[in-house]
Amino acid sequence: MKGINNNMEVMRPNEIIEICHERMKGTVIVNAWGEKGIFYNPGEVLKRGVYIMTVKEKDGDNDKSSFLNRKDIYRLNTGISKNNFKHIFGKVPARPAAGCVVDMPYNFSETNKIMPHPVYAWMG
Repeated sequence: MKGINNNMEVMRPNEIIEICHERMKGTVIVNAWGEKGIFYNPGEVLKRGVYIMTVKEKDGDNDKSSFLNRKDIYRLNTGISKNNFKHIFGKVPARPAAGCVVDMPYNFSETNKIMPHPVYAWMG
């Protein structure tokens, strides 16, 4: 069994992408923004499709707060509704200035924790 804790093998980013793609019918794998993502796009009628999740394995120009350039570190991103975001995280923060992170009480480089996206949390 694979999972995230000290007693089990940790899943690799490509394994997560492949498993999700196999189990979610109508999805496609898209390479975009320096990461791989899963988009719902049955019949590939849209350019990309509807965003479901991405796995980011390296820092980007506008997103260095997670320190993803560390060995074996990646971030799994997924979208939720604004209502769920508010329920889980309290409030939707203001949009940060270009190259900055949202003003929320999180250490975005922490691992194995569910938290808002360091740059795009303002979108809910």
